Amino acid sequence: MTTIKMDRISSSNLHSVGYDEASKRLRIRFGEKGRLYEYAQVPPEIAASLRAAKSPGGYFHANVKNAYGTKIVDEVAEAIAAEKAADPAPPK
Repeated sequence: MTTIKMDRISSSNLHSVGYDEASKRLRIRFGEKGRLYEYAQVPPEIAASLRAAKSPGGYFHANVKNAYGTKIVDEVAEAIAAEKAADPAPPK
């Protein structure tokens, strides 16, 4: 399975986001130690808009949640490695 690099984002709801354009998989971690979810067949413009949104949590609820196939990612070691490779937390 391809590792998807996770990037911290400035959000009170979402901790980090990763996207693989080749497979159109979007991964979102909710909270610092929250579950990691994967959304299937997400167009690249949706993933880019989520990252750029003034309120990523609001954008997620309006445009991603319930719109794409979802699963909880069980590859904990993969998720932790991807998050460690992420950029430092953005300034608040």
